[in-house]
Amino acid sequence: MQCEVPEKSADSVVQTSSDEELVRRLMETGDSVWFDPLVQRHMTRIRRLAGCMMGNNSDVDDVTQMAFLKAYNSLGSFRGNARFSTWLTRIAINVVKDHLATHNRRSRLTAGLAPLHEESQAASPGVAAESRDRLREVGGALDRLSPRLRSAIVLTVMEGLSVAEVAEIEQCATATIHWRVHQARKQLKTALAKQ
Repeated sequence: MQCEVPEKSADSVVQTSSDEELVRRLMETGDSVWFDPLVQRHMTRIRRLAGCMMGNNSDVDDVTQMAFLKAYNSLGSFRGNARFSTWLTRIAINVVKDHLATHNRRSRLTAGLAPLHEESQAASPGVAAESRDRLREVGGALDRLSPRLRSAIVLTVMEGLSVAEVAEIEQCATATIHWRVHQARKQLKTALAKQ
């Protein structure tokens, strides 16, 4: 008696495939169904990154969508030298920087920072108000940083990426990222001391 082994369903293939495997299948087939799981896997992180960089919730959704659209349209340039997530983060950072430059503004980061401090919001009303005030101060100080310093501090401190990962995303030397993080912290400390 011969046993037949059922083929894996498309859903199980998608769930067990690496990002790079999904990109390879998309490139081979041209079927955008392989891109959907990439969006699902990375949407929250890219949206959070855009929120930390921009703070304006209405623009965050637009920028997030633009980042994924640009990634989809640029898949031919993905060489696999870096992880897909690193490549996508680089695209998202560039889209945010382009958006900020185009609109010639630096929006507050309070909205992007608020989810990071939800536990302080649940405290007593006095503590919560004080926390919100401090959050606004930090958001305003971050808002005054240049896009390069802001992305360095957001990626290392808020996203928890290593300096090497940020250097790969920003396509620069690790020493440059160390310097940017140092400068960002120095400027934040000075700005917050004045408040």
